[in-house]
Amino acid sequence: YSFVADHFQYHASMGIIVLLVSGFTKITDRSGTPLYRFRTPCGLVAIAMLMALTFNQTRVWTNSETLFLDTIKKNPDSIPARTSLAEIYRKRGELWATVKLLEAAMACRPMDHEAVKLHAQIGTLQMRIGEIQEARHHFEAALQIDAVDPTAHAMLASLLVQAGQIEKALHHY
Repeated sequence: YSFVADHFQYHASMGIIVLLVSGFTKITDRSGTPLYRFRTPCGLVAIAMLMALTFNQTRVWTNSETLFLDTIKKNPDSIPARTSLAEIYRKRGELWATVKLLEAAMACRPMDHEAVKLHAQIGTLQMRIGEIQEARHHFEAALQIDAVDPTAHAMLASLLVQAGQIEKALHHY
């Protein structure tokens, strides 16, 4: 199981390459014409093309950010790619970009356990940014999906304590 499996294409292409090369060799041997002279140039052209394709693909693997951006471009509904890229942005302090990525990930699966975690993460980030109402909305949305989620309860309680709503906060502790 792999979220990004494009690197397995090389393994599958080996059989096709061997088949094509052996077919080309048989054709040039049986033709009775001097086609065998084209074997080396054709082989070199094929190698050059494969090198160019490989070089182009290695740019995707420059770092984790480029890998996840490429994955999202190819598979916009990839929640693991979005959350991993969001973690990179969070570590760099790019909280708004992190929130936007997590919201996009949540739009892919709005009502399951993954959405609960995403709501809690977004709410926590919005608390850090100072977007208290939006944070509260996300914690409450997480609790609508999973009424016993401890993270959403704890974070909502913390937010309510900060807002001076101690009675409401006690319900979530």
